[in-house]
Amino acid sequence: DQKSAGSLIPFVLYPEQERILKEFCQKPRVCVLKGRQIGISTLALYYALLFASCNKGIRVALIANTHKVSQSLLSKISKMAKSLQVKHLKIKNTMSFKNGSTIDCVTAGAQSGSAGRSDTYSLIIGSEVAYWERGEEAYAGILPTLTMDGQIIMESTATSAGVVFRNIWQSKQFTQIFTGFESHPNYVAPETDITDEDYFCAQQKYGFTSRKH
Repeated sequence: DQKSAGSLIPFVLYPEQERILKEFCQKPRVCVLKGRQIGISTLALYYALLFASCNKGIRVALIANTHKVSQSLLSKISKMAKSLQVKHLKIKNTMSFKNGSTIDCVTAGAQSGSAGRSDTYSLIIGSEVAYWERGEEAYAGILPTLTMDGQIIMESTATSAGVVFRNIWQSKQFTQIFTGFESHPNYVAPETDITDEDYFCAQQKYGFTSRKH
């Protein structure tokens, strides 16, 4: 919410995040189509931190459209780790843990789609995949880096230009998860808090069906 914007607050999962986290823990390939500002990217970062800090000697790739964004995501994980007192070392594009695991931030489409191609990863998380430049090239480049028993999570808000994300979403290899902004408790008011007048105005504007009185 606006009062806590820009500050560190306890990361308490709301029910939809709990449901999606369970899917992350159980499914090898997950594609999340999400609304904006509902904490799904944060949840994916939290999962990456848990995955790396709880498993020895594995590598995690965190992929975003630009170097600036991928660096920002890695910095958020570093802040999470500090708040949880997870010892780590962050140098440039990599976070290293005492158990030998690492998290690398990678730029999608870097070097003509070869981002991360020379590396191998046990977990790949793609952020805002629909907005990747040369998305199909980048996706084709990262797939061979996944270990045989590795996991891949692709998440994004929607855009008509996101061909690669649409293809991933429609693929039978991925578990599909759709979650809209109404899944976040901050965006939904109890019906009892909405006056008849407010509801009538919304009904006229958006075509809601009449509610029971």
